[in-house]
Amino acid sequence: MIACASFYPQNERAWANVMTRPGAVGVDAVQARLYQWLVEMALRSGIVRLDFQFFPGEDEAVNFVQLQGGDYSFRIYALHRPLAMPIPDSLQQPHFSIRLLRLQTEAEQSAYLTARRECFPEENYTVEELRFLLASPLWEKGVCVAGYAGDSLVGSVLVYWEPGSPLGFTENVFTLPSFRGRGLARALLTRSLGYLIDHGLENAHLEVKAENEAALSLYQELGYVLVTESKVFEINVRAN
Repeated sequence: MIACASFYPQNERAWANVMTRPGAVGVDAVQARLYQWLVEMALRSGIVRLDFQFFPGEDEAVNFVQLQGGDYSFRIYALHRPLAMPIPDSLQQPHFSIRLLRLQTEAEQSAYLTARRECFPEENYTVEELRFLLASPLWEKGVCVAGYAGDSLVGSVLVYWEPGSPLGFTENVFTLPSFRGRGLARALLTRSLGYLIDHGLENAHLEVKAENEAALSLYQELGYVLVTESKVFEINVRAN
């Protein structure tokens, strides 16, 4: 094999990639054909744009995507936190309660999706995408660490890991706009870290857009450190 492509649709966009073996005979033509396949898949699926994520050193791949009309969109920071580090104290939040949800009922799924869509309306995250995660091995002991104000879910962190792996994920962190600045995100994350420790994990991982300075500052206060930086390039397939 000298090349391959991946296509992961998410509503009106798809995460895509074309990987090639350096120096292979005829690889340029194969790379072009695989890219055309991605475009065809996108158009058939109603996808508006293709997003390509690149890490340092992938200059040739970046150049290829730029030649197809790809524009820089945003950066993603990957952060790790050793769980052997003490967890910083989190102030008591008398106006909130924290619940661990397995998201197995329609009511829990609906509450989670409603809150998440309010925070990230551009994602249009679907119940099918959520249930895909819930049915995967990652969710064997995964939980939604949810913050409640009364009976309303107003914040969340998803906590999960690959069975047998020492690395746990603390992802999809959000609080509703009207509840920000009150320490809820910090409380949810410290509870999430505790959950990973209780299950024997060694490190926590999360990803955040580099432009989200408030979230990045909180993660660093809690002991997360930057391990990798990647850039996302976007191609509008309907403009080509």
